[in-house]
Amino acid sequence: MGRSRGAAVLAGALAGAFSVIALAGRVRAHAPTGYLFPIRVSLEGGDEGKEEVLDFVNRPPFVPLVSLTLYNDGPDEVYPGVNYSQRISPMVRGENLNVDFGSPTIERLHLLVSPYKSATVRGFGLYFGGSPPEFTERYEVVRDALGRVTSVRLISGTGEAKSLITLVRRS
Repeated sequence: MGRSRGAAVLAGALAGAFSVIALAGRVRAHAPTGYLFPIRVSLEGGDEGKEEVLDFVNRPPFVPLVSLTLYNDGPDEVYPGVNYSQRISPMVRGENLNVDFGSPTIERLHLLVSPYKSATVRGFGLYFGGSPPEFTERYEVVRDALGRVTSVRLISGTGEAKSLITLVRRS
């Protein structure tokens, strides 16, 4: 009786271990793939300075970023801001900034240089979704009723449209 009871306990423990392994495999199979989005901006401040806004939702990659890493190549300081946050602290030449929200919530990056200052900022953002289209002139994004991107078209300098991406959603 003791031996069969021990075998039943062992069989139950093994079944539980296999269930956990199977569950981990299913979670890993459904985990989104992350992609890096390159960023490079050169700012030249005139009489009033210069602000550049990168919109990640309405321009490539067309989805919010999860995290962002920036490097200031200088020569002057730049004031970064994420989404609608104020740019309080400058990044000096050679400094880097890492922002990780843990979920896709970075929709915009604001970069500001003071009057008569200039800086080049480079880096990358992490996002989940398809790989980004090639960087060219202008894009037209088509969204469905729920606001999801369904297709992306490249509009050339002559106004000619070329379909780049058509997304098919499976249930």
